[in-house]
Amino acid sequence: MGDKADSVNGALRHDGDASEERLKRGEKRQKQAEYAARVWELYNEGRPMYWRELLEDLQRQLDERPPRTSFNVTGLDGERRSMPWIHFEREGKITEAAMRFETIQGIVEPAPFCAHYLEDGIFPVTICSMMREDGRSRNEGITTEAVTSAWDEYIEKLAHSETWRQLEETLSKATFPRRIDKIVGFGLGEMTSIDGPCGLPEEGRGRTCMQHALVLSLARLLEDRTGVKVECHVQDPGYTSRCKQALAAKGIKVAEPETGFLLVDEATLVFSVSPNVPVRQIIADLTRPAAMIWYPVREEEKREWTRGSDGTWIRHSTHDGPELTSTAGDGQGVHTAAISAGLEVLWGAGGFCAEGRQ
Repeated sequence: MGDKADSVNGALRHDGDASEERLKRGEKRQKQAEYAARVWELYNEGRPMYWRELLEDLQRQLDERPPRTSFNVTGLDGERRSMPWIHFEREGKITEAAMRFETIQGIVEPAPFCAHYLEDGIFPVTICSMMREDGRSRNEGITTEAVTSAWDEYIEKLAHSETWRQLEETLSKATFPRRIDKIVGFGLGEMTSIDGPCGLPEEGRGRTCMQHALVLSLARLLEDRTGVKVECHVQDPGYTSRCKQALAAKGIKVAEPETGFLLVDEATLVFSVSPNVPVRQIIADLTRPAAMIWYPVREEEKREWTRGSDGTWIRHSTHDGPELTSTAGDGQGVHTAAISAGLEVLWGAGGFCAEGRQ
């Protein structure tokens, strides 16, 4: 009799725990829905997720020495909050405070392990810890001359490629609204590795040197066409000291994160192939560049998260960025053109906008 009663009581407790868990999940979903609705309300009002004063303010805080242990960040709703940052060390690694940019999708559909941030406010830009390898180990045995020499080979390869032929043809037809005097590249990758300058081409690592070759070649093409000197700037937190020396030798300036975004203006060509930050969304809020080159963007389907057998959360989605649409400021029109390498070029009068930002 006692065993039966214990069994019944255990079943009741289990049912009660399950009901409580379902209630918690329901409350969590409701909170997320209300949070997402508020985000979209502000976004559709035209509130920028990223604005120049916000980035300038955070950059000033990042530049302070000694490094800060907390940062004051302003959210989408105008709320300002102090966020702590803890520095930690790891052998062979360099850890620095850095800006973290979240997409609009990432805010309204947060990862399950980030849902607790809903209570902190709406912050598209926060401060995180960026860890990278100590460049000394990667640079060992690699000279600046070796990097620039390998880079020259890629410039030569590009000059005889179908990709460059189509780019030349596309740009020759473009009627730019103004003269371009600057190219800014984002997330083009480092040009040194343990395998040598530009890495191993057979493993696809040479794409970073090819992307940098494209920046230089585009600058020369525009200069020949317009007679205007074109400055080249690139931004990537992965650059080692050897990368920076090679870039400087070619006349390319390195914009320390995240100052590259502040360089973009209406006379800029933006080049960004596969960055891990939402470059297009950031630029759409900050300014209207003369032209952009990127990989074609597909509209993202609803993101779904599942947990693997080892407990790791896995995201399933078609793409990590929004569909971009073009818009004209003076009726002349904005144009896009796809080329063989999968790149897409956008140019025209009035720049471009992210979907919903007409």
